[in-house]
Amino acid sequence: MINSRRKGRANAIVEGKKSIGLVARETPTGAYSDGSCAERFASVPYDVFLGRPRPSHPLRSANRVGWERMRKIVKATVINIAAKVRKIMSGNLTAATRLYGLVQEAGFHVASGPEPRVALLRSFGISCVLDVGANRGQFGRSLRLAGYHGKIVSFEPVNKPYQQLTEIAKHDDQWSAVQLALGDRDEKGTIHVSSSSVFSSLLTQTKYCIDNYPTEAKVTADQVVTVKRLDDVFRDYVGVGDEVLLKIDTQGFERAVLDGARAVLSEIRGVQLEISFKALYEGESTAVDMIERLSADGFTLILLEPVLHRHMLESRKVAQADALFLRLQ
Repeated sequence: MINSRRKGRANAIVEGKKSIGLVARETPTGAYSDGSCAERFASVPYDVFLGRPRPSHPLRSANRVGWERMRKIVKATVINIAAKVRKIMSGNLTAATRLYGLVQEAGFHVASGPEPRVALLRSFGISCVLDVGANRGQFGRSLRLAGYHGKIVSFEPVNKPYQQLTEIAKHDDQWSAVQLALGDRDEKGTIHVSSSSVFSSLLTQTKYCIDNYPTEAKVTADQVVTVKRLDDVFRDYVGVGDEVLLKIDTQGFERAVLDGARAVLSEIRGVQLEISFKALYEGESTAVDMIERLSADGFTLILLEPVLHRHMLESRKVAQADALFLRLQ
């Protein structure tokens, strides 16, 4: 359990869906730790789990023995708690319902077993994530907390979220932040910056977007940014032998990003897109079009998860989902 002093910090670094697995089991060693909540929490640096990014330190190697001892203590403690909670829940439906309700009210999602996305990435050996449209680094943080320890390269062109992104990434030796937009050509583009930065886009908003999200999507400024093709920068960040996941969340500009990656797409193992059921931006390709496009490129849709921002739930209008596509063996 997170005490009251730690709760605020934990909530500050975990945005969106937070997941606790209640199955205690061992997982093989490697770049991931995704079996149970015990394995996931124990694999995340203790100070990061409590809300403080662990800074680089010259004495880190000297403290490795102490850190490993702490990790084992934390892991054993959480395994013990998970086992006891599971026993209580299996024997008392009333207590289980009450516990689930309390945890969900606190903003956590309760699930048994591994977090599906990271389990799939681990199975396919993903070692490098290209995070296009990173915003403040929410996707990267969710991967870290779920047990992914590999390389992350986050691309974010808008000034304010990029500054927030760099503050997080600078504490992580395996996480790079790049202030750049990706598209289908090299050019200067104008991003329409919204009051909620997750709505900022190189495209113009549709009437549906303006009518349904008038506050969050309101454009407050324009920013000129550099746009490049992934084909031209891929080798700068991807090493020989890397298994790559390309994540794209660019507010309607996803097709342009894919069009700018034609030469390297065959070297990419998986693609995660934010797809739209209703077009929020002029010229945006909707869900059916993007699924057909990636199927033609040799990818299979494996996982589909609705994007449930609070404003979408309150209006009962779920307009988008995160879709994970993989090249199957």
